Amino acid sequence: MVRVGLFEAAAGAVGQLVGQFAKLTGCYVVGSAGSKEKVDLLKNKFGFDDAFNYKEEDDLDAALKRYFPMGIDIYFENVGGKMLDAVLQIGQLVGQFAKLTGCYVVGSAGSKEKVDLLKNKFGFDDAFNYKEEDDLDAALKRYFPMGIDIYFENVGGKMLDAVLQSPEYEHERSNFCLWNDITIQS
Repeated sequence: MVRVGLFEAAAGAVGQLVGQFAKLTGCYVVGSAGSKEKVDLLKNKFGFDDAFNYKEEDDLDAALKRYFPMGIDIYFENVGGKMLDAVLQIGQLVGQFAKLTGCYVVGSAGSKEKVDLLKNKFGFDDAFNYKEEDDLDAALKRYFPMGIDIYFENVGGKMLDAVLQSPEYEHERSNFCLWNDITIQS
């Protein structure tokens, strides 16, 4: 079965890499971008199967049904807003990119609602609200007792500082990622 994925902000530094990784794993990859030039870049340079300019879509629900008639298996969220709302209405969302690779997924988000969304809608194995954690070092030890192996960052701030100072973070191992407020552990 070929997995079908939508990658938001796909022409950005993170979106284009995640989309290409998904393509390498055999996914049918569709990118969302904000200009014709970026759509062309995705399809002609980065190898996306298809792409569309969300700014030219009057009805995002209709656009998603057109590009994903059988539903979306993988959704890389990098923006939020109207696109996220439209994707959540599809109701056939199976999981995130990390789930495709068989990873155990732990998300970190800044509100109870987002934590619930990660666990209940996106199928994350666990999630926590980093804003409620008084000690991020203790939270990292609690959620990752075996250590942190690879760290991808798209947000910065206190979480990045805690990960980089954590004795659990080992540069040589390669089965863990924290990325864009989403934590992935295999």
